[in-house]
Amino acid sequence: MHNWQRLVREKLVAVAMSHGQRENLIAELVNHLEDLHAELLASGTAEPEASAQCLKQLNDVHQIAGAKRSQIWEGAMNQRTRTLWVPGLVTLAMASVSLTAMQLFTFSRPGVDGGERGAMAMGMMWLL
Repeated sequence: MHNWQRLVREKLVAVAMSHGQRENLIAELVNHLEDLHAELLASGTAEPEASAQCLKQLNDVHQIAGAKRSQIWEGAMNQRTRTLWVPGLVTLAMASVSLTAMQLFTFSRPGVDGGERGAMAMGMMWLL
């Protein structure tokens, strides 16, 4: 019986990911290899051939880890988009609309702006 956990851990040494993510990926891959090995043995494949097929799949561990990392980064980007970009763009759009509205409705009527002081007051209100 192979020590799949040791083999997978050795293959994932060079992969850059956090400790928790690495442990989850190791557990997932070990379970997959054990299941595959048991299925191959149950289907009548000889033990050396079953082990060789499992070890062959272990060579693709870097591709699997890369796919897992891309899923992790994809989730982080979605979180960043939700918490930074969307509120920032909404705020910028609302500020532009409010400045346009203040300029159209305040300074278009004669005598309402109060000269330079009125323009300064509207600018300050918009900045707030």
